[in-house]
Amino acid sequence: MYYYVPASTNYKAASGSKTCTINSIFSYSVTDASPTLVSITGFADGIDPTKYTNLKIPSTIFGMDVVQIGEIAFKGCGLVSVTIPTSVTEIKTAAFRGNQLKSVTIPSGVTNIGDSAFRNNNLTYAEIPSSVTSIGSSAFYGCSGLTGELVIPAGVTSIGDGAFKSNIRLSSVAFLGISKLETINESTFENCAKLQKFEIPASLRNLDPTAFLATTSLHTVTVQTGNTAFKSVDGVLFNMTGSSLLLYPAAHGSSYAVPDGTMTIGNYAFAYAKIQSI
Repeated sequence: MYYYVPASTNYKAASGSKTCTINSIFSYSVTDASPTLVSITGFADGIDPTKYTNLKIPSTIFGMDVVQIGEIAFKGCGLVSVTIPTSVTEIKTAAFRGNQLKSVTIPSGVTNIGDSAFRNNNLTYAEIPSSVTSIGSSAFYGCSGLTGELVIPAGVTSIGDGAFKSNIRLSSVAFLGISKLETINESTFENCAKLQKFEIPASLRNLDPTAFLATTSLHTVTVQTGNTAFKSVDGVLFNMTGSSLLLYPAAHGSSYAVPDGTMTIGNYAFAYAKIQSI
């Protein structure tokens, strides 16, 4: 069930101890977890989003904690900035997709960033807190302004397809601490055109062959000590036994001698490579 908070509402708290005034522009729903926890579902009826391009989301509504930003809550609303309260633990599918956000601070209690949550924004900065365990498909797809290093916290166990696709100004990726990530999925870093090097974390077991398609500046892939699935030979990625060449970085070089003992060449292994002879 959805509820709407009028622009100015006086209400009496359940305890009867005080009267509160809330100036709100949001609609909300009560979560399945508790009747005292709510999800912001968007702007209330009759609200003109263009008047709220610098948006501050409240931490409580009528005394109930705001713990979610709901699906498509603020999709395509023209937001330039947003303040997300520290009470929020989940940002759901396409919650802020297609805005003009330049930076975002994701609160330290958030565990899940949903599919397409920040897709197609103008982000130049986004910090992923250590509390996050899941980053959805296309979560930051097309955030072409993101620059510098992307830091992925140790607790992240899942990164969806295309999560950072077309982050064309991203220059490096770092995995903090002892990563728990086991799979890098389809197109995760596709078309990250300025990404020059990448270190496979020790925890990784599966790498989709399209993960680095069109990442045309990538010249070196290394593997952390302790990884049992992959190895790097002079910056080129192989399976641990060396029998399969999995990824020749696009900018690694114009010629290459495939090592003896290599039995197979993986799908897309030389895709976009600036190579003239093998």
